[in-house]
Amino acid sequence: MKKIKITTEEPISPDAEKMFEDYWRFEDSTDYNKAFALSDQAFLSKYSNQYCYQELLSITFYAVFDVGECDICLRPFKVIINSRNHCYSYRKKKKKICRICENYTASINKNDEKIA
Repeated sequence: MKKIKITTEEPISPDAEKMFEDYWRFEDSTDYNKAFALSDQAFLSKYSNQYCYQELLSITFYAVFDVGECDICLRPFKVIINSRNHCYSYRKKKKKICRICENYTASINKNDEKIA
């Protein structure tokens, strides 16, 4: 997984942009299987008393990651990650599957249930 960009739906202040960069920064910029540079507790202690933290609570934001290949079709794909918890759970998944293959397998499973 490689981070492509961080996106917000509303304009934000320069301080909030720095905060988002810290929120999504990893220890090693080349290997996103490593931990975040700031722990959740360190992030909160650094930013919770600042006004830009209120922006984090009031806007929609996400990061877009490139995944090397889908475990079914073997094509690279992009995934949207909404939070650190979402990132942790996504990295723990044994199979990384693109939306097309995910929808296809779900439709097959749904049809199997109707046939049986």
